[in-house]
Amino acid sequence: MHPGEMLREDVLPALGKSKTEIARLLGVSRQTLYDILDEKQPVTRNGIASRKLLATAPTFGSICSAPMT
Repeated sequence: MHPGEMLREDVLPALGKSKTEIARLLGVSRQTLYDILDEKQPVTRNGIASRKLLATAPTFGSICSAPMT
């Protein structure tokens, strides 16, 4: 499973914030967030500071560090 799929399907709906707000909080452009959600761009530890924002999603950290297939 691509991390973007989990973000799109599980995490973002649970946060109840707009994608624009999520991108701002993560410090990435809206286009970068949309590319991740569309599974066009990988999620990397350095590429997106998601752990601060997604502390309520304990499995997200393990997904980010999982190898992409």
